[in-house]
Amino acid sequence: MKILVIDEIDSTQNEAKRLIDKGSQEYNVIRALSQTHGRGTWGKSWASPKGAGLYVSLMRKKTENLKFSYETYTQEITISIIKAIQEFFVEESLDIFLKPINDIYAKKDNTTYKLAGILVEEYHKHLIIGIGINLYPSSYLVKEELPSLPKAAPISLSELMQNPSKLNEDELLNAILKELC
Repeated sequence: MKILVIDEIDSTQNEAKRLIDKGSQEYNVIRALSQTHGRGTWGKSWASPKGAGLYVSLMRKKTENLKFSYETYTQEITISIIKAIQEFFVEESLDIFLKPINDIYAKKDNTTYKLAGILVEEYHKHLIIGIGINLYPSSYLVKEELPSLPKAAPISLSELMQNPSKLNEDELLNAILKELC
């Protein structure tokens, strides 16, 4: 698995499409430290400030054998990411769950929050899996995104953890990629 790490970009999904258009096969994962135009489903913006989250797109060639159902595939990917997070932080006993079809929600103190979002797009015989996970608190995230989130305010993974110093972004990404590949 080759990972292209970019400091700042418009969107990892857009970069994946640009790489596919160029015929590049050098990288199959794009990770940005920040995105200026991160997005989720239905064109909703995804706040992606530097140092606050894990912003990744994974490119997979779509095989003829894969019968693609957007809803089913997206939900399966989201469940796999939940499993990876729970297994990686098994000692934390995180209360995270799927909000169909592509959101990861968390409960803390009897309140439900949005922890992550998954975006799956089909593009020129490829599937691009976009992953956005809130890792650390960000005032930008709350101020900019809260008005557009009708059901749940954002929360970060470090806010859910009893020992946030154990949060290692690279190891978490590797656990997620291992679960997905």
